[in-house]
Amino acid sequence: MKEDSIAKAEQDKVIGEITFGVSEKEFEKRRNEFLKQTEYIEVVTVSGYEFKGNRIGSYRFDRLQGRYHNDNLYFTRIIGSSIHYEKYDSELKPEAQSIYNIFTKDKYGLPSEENIIPEWHRLQKGYYYTFAIWEVGTKTIKLSIQDNGIYHKINVDIFRPEIENFLKNIEENKMQDAERRATDLI
Repeated sequence: MKEDSIAKAEQDKVIGEITFGVSEKEFEKRRNEFLKQTEYIEVVTVSGYEFKGNRIGSYRFDRLQGRYHNDNLYFTRIIGSSIHYEKYDSELKPEAQSIYNIFTKDKYGLPSEENIIPEWHRLQKGYYYTFAIWEVGTKTIKLSIQDNGIYHKINVDIFRPEIENFLKNIEENKMQDAERRATDLI
């Protein structure tokens, strides 16, 4: 299959059976199905406690959320499980490599943009560090590390950039109008 054919076939797909343009209600239904498909149970041997989570390969995640424009899905974020900085090398880096490999080897080939995963002590709380971006037809896939202080997460954003940019422009215009009105008041 040619690269253009793959892009055309895959550009409307988000993940699992979730596609761009579905309503919020339909997204919830498909998300719940996806979460059932990716569920795993891990038993903590010391206490015998059972922990349920979700996993794509060895990439663990806590949530899958969507954003909508006119009740049409245009953005999803898969929010990775929190990983303590002491396990950055032993857990975060292998999980990042796992999700990267799924998109690279199993789906889309090399990303259009790629950065090395920074060492944990180079990160700053509150920032996102993008380490891979794929442009697949009309959708973008972005893998990033979110720094929350001593905990870090690997997030997967899958979105339609033209809608994301359109909505950002609307927000920027609103802010500029508000600043102009404020200036006129002074």
